[in-house]
Amino acid sequence: MLTSGGGQVGLREIVLALCLVAGGTARAETFDFDLTYGPLRVGRLTLQATQGKAGYEARLMIRSAGLAGVVRAVRFEAAAVGMADQGLQPQSYAESADTGRRVSTARLRWQADGVQVVAYRADPAEEVAPAVASAGVLDPASAILLVLSAVQCGQRLQVFDGQRLSSLVLEATQTGPEGVACTGRFIRVDGYRPQDMDERRQFALRLTYGSDGVGMALAGAEVQTLYGKVRLKRR
Repeated sequence: MLTSGGGQVGLREIVLALCLVAGGTARAETFDFDLTYGPLRVGRLTLQATQGKAGYEARLMIRSAGLAGVVRAVRFEAAAVGMADQGLQPQSYAESADTGRRVSTARLRWQADGVQVVAYRADPAEEVAPAVASAGVLDPASAILLVLSAVQCGQRLQVFDGQRLSSLVLEATQTGPEGVACTGRFIRVDGYRPQDMDERRQFALRLTYGSDGVGMALAGAEVQTLYGKVRLKRR
């Protein structure tokens, strides 16, 4: 995670703030982004997805660049599988993460009445009870696929990772020289430590979409953190 003046900016927040689209025929696609903090390249986000009428699969990996004194060694890997006949509907999700402060794993399963946490483990253990999530929420990998692969301006997404429930609110579409863009907010909702909620609950962001030869996909993003903007730029 990023460090600045003794503080820390969790890549999980970034990941969750950037927080799926159904295709006619199955297609595979890779989304590859550099993460930068000021002038420094601090990490890389890669998402591999297969989407089609029958369903989708998304595999996400985030790794820090390992810059001493600036970025802690961070690893985040996740995979989601779901249906794609009426938008993206997750069925199962698994993640493994090491933020430098906490090592955690999670496995989730979607059921008619909500999301079942099959397994969740963190070291050190979480200090608060996990949030309760309905069947309509997305997992982090599915939410990121949704945002990366199609314009999502004007949408509100709910994201659950087995402990924390977050909301991604995107405003109406804006068209400019960069392409199609929308501003929005990442909101901490439930399952966070009280000190995290007191520190800050909302973070501003901006998403920019451009043509990738097939349709419109995310070209770049800016996310406001406690210590400045983190940017994503497609490789």
